Amino acid sequence: MPQSIQQLRERCAGTNSGRAHCGQRGCAVAGAIHNVKGQLALESGRLDLAAASAKAALSASRSSGDRAEAANALRLLGITAIRTGDAGAATGYLDEALAVDRELAAPRKVYLDLIGLGRASALRGDRGAARSFYERARAVSEADRDAKGAAEARALSEALGDALQARQPALP
Repeated sequence: MPQSIQQLRERCAGTNSGRAHCGQRGCAVAGAIHNVKGQLALESGRLDLAAASAKAALSASRSSGDRAEAANALRLLGITAIRTGDAGAATGYLDEALAVDRELAAPRKVYLDLIGLGRASALRGDRGAARSFYERARAVSEADRDAKGAAEARALSEALGDALQARQPALP
């Protein structure tokens, strides 16, 4: 998915006219349209609208057989669940997205899924699992030659380690 709100708005503006041409049912890009709208809603803090758009994207993507957009919708549902504090739902959605993204050999998406699973684990209070997911995300990024992604995953893992050390009592 695009990285900035402006990119999302531009993409959504283009898809609004496309939606008028492809109709409401059976449109090959309906899943993408709903995912972009969901991402915009998420970025603006409208979690209910983000979840509704992601569910519509998931339905449309599954109907059209677009596995990549289905995985994007699952990831969006997972991120939305994290933001609402539902680590269990987030884990379910993100696990499913990860399985699809692995099959599609989409390293950047696998990275995003792993980061999401790390955040869901941290939300649950399972810092060990969170650190493991962040380390896996770092390894995926390094293998994909994504220095920025590797650095972000490393920073998340280290921050988690710092939080763990802060909780440890000082040794005499």
